[in-house]
Amino acid sequence: MQKFILIFILCFFNASIFAQSKIVDKHAITDQGAIIQADPTHKKIAFVFTGDEYFEGLESIISTLAHANIKANFFFTGRLYRNQAVKDEIMRLKSDGHYLGPHSDMHLLYNDWSDRNKLL
Repeated sequence: MQKFILIFILCFFNASIFAQSKIVDKHAITDQGAIIQADPTHKKIAFVFTGDEYFEGLESIISTLAHANIKANFFFTGRLYRNQAVKDEIMRLKSDGHYLGPHSDMHLLYNDWSDRNKLL
């Protein structure tokens, strides 16, 4: 029974990954499987911010986004989420309706940037 459940879970995740990889705008430019430029005929922009242990300028970013009524995506490391000095700003981002997601825990460099075709 455990083997059946494991096989089902693996099939489900593989199917969802395959399905997601096919959902790409036909005008988007990709590199290494990542969208690096969206459809230039649409006037749409995505704001994505990443952060690890430094967060200078975060209050200014939050205020600017709020003033312009713009939502953004923030991907912080676990180290930043645990930092009590930035707790209020993170809670404000959440209450303002921004997307908050994970960006690893400690921002370790797992792969060498000089050989992008090499995986772990």
